Formats: sequence, C-alpha cells, structure tokens
Amino acid sequence: MHARRATYLLALVLAAGCDGPSGPDVDTGFGSIRSSKWSAMVTEVTRRDWMPKRGGAELVTAHYRIFATTTNPVLRRYLPGFMEASYRDYLRLTQLPERAGAERMPIYMMSTYKEWAALTRHAVGTDVPIQAGGYTYKGTCVFWDIGTPHTFAVARHEGLHQFFHHNLQDRLPMWLEEGTCVLAEGMELEGDSVRFTPARNPVRFNSLRKTIVQNHWIPLTKLLPLHSMEATGGFPERAHAYYSQLWALVLYIHSRDDYRAGMQRLLADARAGRLHEVLQMPREELARLRRSARTYNRRISTHLFRHYITRDVEVFEKRFKAFARRLVELE
Repeated sequence: MHARRATYLLALVLAAGCDGPSGPDVDTGFGSIRSSKWSAMVTEVTRRDWMPKRGGAELVTAHYRIFATTTNPVLRRYLPGFMEASYRDYLRLTQLPERAGAERMPIYMMSTYKEWAALTRHAVGTDVPIQAGGYTYKGTCVFWDIGTPHTFAVARHEGLHQFFHHNLQDRLPMWLEEGTCVLAEGMELEGDSVRFTPARNPVRFNSLRKTIVQNHWIPLTKLLPLHSMEATGGFPERAHAYYSQLWALVLYIHSRDDYRAGMQRLLADARAGRLHEVLQMPREELARLRRSARTYNRRISTHLFRHYITRDVEVFEKRFKAFARRLVELE
C-alpha cells in the first residue's frame, strides 16, 4: 500500500518575488519547452449535493468528479475549470492521445486537515504523513484547502500522477513520472485565467542552482533508479535537490529531438502495456514487481532509460550537467 506524498514545497511554484528565469520560457541554448496559451478557468459544471450538512457539493465536469467541502469561494468556482485546463495541458505535455469513453477521475477537496485525515484513514486504511496539500492514491486525488495558489500547485502536480494512472497500462519509471509532474508545476495566474510554464519554475530554479553550487548533484547512475521516498528521506533539502534535478532532466530530454522521440516511445509503450517486452520479462512478472514500488523502480528505471533515451549514460550526463548549469544561469 502506497500513497504518493506531496513532499515538495507546495506553493513556492507560485511564490512571488523569487529569483529565477526572467521570461515565460527558458532559452538555454539547447532548446526549450514552450508555455501554454492562457486558458480561462471556467468550464461547464453539473452540481449535486454531497455531504450537505458540511455544505459539500459534487462538481462534475467533462473529465472530473470533484467532491468538495471547502468553503473557499475561489476554489469552489475555479477548481473545476483549472483541472479541465490542466487536463488539456497534460495531453499537450505528454503528447498522449485522449482516451475515448474514459470514466471521470475523482478528486476530493476537503475544507480542513481534520476532514482530509478522516477521509484518508477511511480510503487508505492508515494515516498519511503529509504536512500540507494531499496525495494521489489508486487514481484518486485527495486534498485539503491550504489556500488557493498553494492548492492549485498541489492539484496540478498530483493531477498528472492521476492522469498517468488512468491513461497508462504500465507504470512509468520514477525519473520520468516525477520529472514530468514537476515539469507541470510551473504556472501563472491572472484573474480567472491560467497558463502553464514548464520551464519557468522559480522554486525548482533556486533549488537546482543551490544543488549545483553546493556540490550536491546526484550522479545520473544514482538518480535514475531512485524512488522519491528513498531520495528524500524526510529531509526537505534532499527533496528539493531530487525534484529540481528531475525537473532539469525532463526539460533536457524535451530540448533534444532524439531524446524527446525516445521519451514519446516510452510513453506510448507504457500506454499500450508493452514495457514487459522491452524488459524481456513475462507480463505477469512485471505485474508482481509493481506490488513494491521501490523494487519496481530499481529494476526498470535504468534499463528503460538506456533503451529509450541513450545507452551512453556518461556522455548524456556531461551534456545534462552543462544544460543544468546554463538553465540556472551559472554559465
């Protein structure tokens, strides 16, 4: 049993006044991944009663069923549209085709930590040690209201974990799944509109710069097989270094045609349930491995990187480090 922890610093993705890239996209000299267009956070919603004694409502959109007790008027009004805008951008970011006839994805947005904890104990069967935000568990997002921009930041990252759960037959290696979810964090809010800025993420920019300057870089041979819980160990500094490097890693993969094409093949094969063929193991054995997320990740991550991205990990890392240094303006 494993619930994804939102261990990163949540709302700093939207923090005002942070130093970081000055434009909407980062021109590193290696290429960049573009920001989305502005999207209105308004969508068609069907409202139904849910937990009426607590003022709850079920908000049904084209792709989501949001069960909300939060009394935050901005979240009640804009979260459905924000998630629909996020869904469209997940398709853009991953280049995965939309699944026809897919069931709506469930999200719980509770008003307080107490409500969230009670729901978590009922759904997961135990307490989940998260200080702020929420998690994704078996394709369901469970959040509580920690303030509008902070909650949006959590929903954006965890919503992509949920998207992967519902759209892929095989689980991705952690470096790609977490890296892409971190890539999804960057955003700008203006009135009732949002745009997503994968290459503009002040907190990851600052963390990556600090990681490089303080010589805390995790070598690629160690980074690839690391599970997020192994990497962070409950220490925020380790979490920042780990997630910021994954942010840079997936940005770098996106920046080159050959690497990006390999990543798209990996995503397509995971969607079709073909990773067992690449790993040269029976489908049933891969399914057994998935019962332990850490064991699964250790077994598949480096193999899949070498198969889909490059076999020359040493040369890749040299170029990747140069990219990361330019990304945070150290060169």
